Amino acid sequence: MRTNVRTDIMTNIRTLVDRLAGRLADAPQYQSQGATLFVDLERRELRRRYLSLDVLKNFLGGRGANMFLLYNLLQEDRDALDPEVPLIYGNGTLTSYMPSATRGNFTSRSPDSYAILDSSGGDYFPAFTKRHGYDHICIGSGGRNARL
Repeated sequence: MRTNVRTDIMTNIRTLVDRLAGRLADAPQYQSQGATLFVDLERRELRRRYLSLDVLKNFLGGRGANMFLLYNLLQEDRDALDPEVPLIYGNGTLTSYMPSATRGNFTSRSPDSYAILDSSGGDYFPAFTKRHGYDHICIGSGGRNARL
C-alpha cells in the first residue's frame, strides 16, 4: 500500500504534449500529410509532429483527429478558461484537394457548458494552413501572461 501519494497534482500541458509527441511520427506517413504543430505561447516554442496512420485510419483527420488530440491533451478537472486547456484547430479531410473544400474545426472545452467545444468554419484559413504544410495546430501552455 502506498502512502503520501498525492492524487490532486495536475499534470501540466507540456508534459501531456511531450507524452503525445513521443507517440507521433517525426516524418509524414504519406505524401500529402500535413504536420501537427504544437504551440507553446509562454515559452514561444513550436514542435512539429505527424499523426500516425492508425489515427488517420480510425478518425480520418479533421474533426476526428481533433478529438484524438483533445482526448490526449485535455484534463477533465481543468476549468474551460484555464491556460492549460488546449485549443486545437484541424483542417477538413478534403481541404485544399477539392474545389470549395475549405473547412476546418476548432476544438476545446466550452466555457458555457464545460462539454466539448467544436466549431466549424471555412474561407481562406483552412486552405492557407494546409498549403503551408499543417493539418492541425494545438495551442497550449498559454500561461497567464502569454501573448500571440
